[in-house]
Amino acid sequence: MKKIFSICGLFLGAIERIQAQSFTLSEMKDFLSNNETMRGVMLIGGVYLAFRFVLEMIRMMLDHSIKIKLLNRSAQEDTIKYFLQPTNKSKDQVYKWIAIFGAVGLGFVIISSIMASGIQSLAIMAFSLSAGYFVYQKYLRQLDEHSGE
Repeated sequence: MKKIFSICGLFLGAIERIQAQSFTLSEMKDFLSNNETMRGVMLIGGVYLAFRFVLEMIRMMLDHSIKIKLLNRSAQEDTIKYFLQPTNKSKDQVYKWIAIFGAVGLGFVIISSIMASGIQSLAIMAFSLSAGYFVYQKYLRQLDEHSGE
């Protein structure tokens, strides 16, 4: 995540330096309200989320197949105990991505139903993503409460 922020910062800094002499506030508003720019940003973000979700699912399946192979080959008991420890992290990650994709989908439904454009659509997506993270946080708290009992 830190790499992504640093790359975006470098990219935005380079754009700023290139256009610093003639880039006014009205031109920046036109650039941000351009539909092609918005589509590009949403497309890149959506592709990133989709690939991240797919890679997490592949990792979970490969972990499961390693565990099955260890049991079939009758490896040492310490090795089997180490790999067979239940990991809620991967399960929680899947729930996190489900909450994010659900929130993004809900945001798109709201945007298309009220025909929002420009900054309104960005605000709707921001609120829907924050609602998705809120649901995920509530899930984690509920999970901690049940495991503490």
